[in-house]
Amino acid sequence: MKRLEICGKTGHSTILVGENLGNISRYIPPSGKVVVITDTHVSRLYQGRFPPGDIIRIGTGEAVKNLE
Repeated sequence: MKRLEICGKTGHSTILVGENLGNISRYIPPSGKVVVITDTHVSRLYQGRFPPGDIIRIGTGEAVKNLE
């Protein structure tokens, strides 16, 4: 798993890349806001297991996975 810490003008965020979805509850603080960024294929298969929060769906394939 890769952990990225982002400090921006509006606050602090932690991005987890490659973690097992079954372990996600370990990382969510009780009062924290969660945003899941996922591709449409993973969303279709696992959306029922996502934690409550916003979901951003992107297309599939490596070409769409960038910071833009």
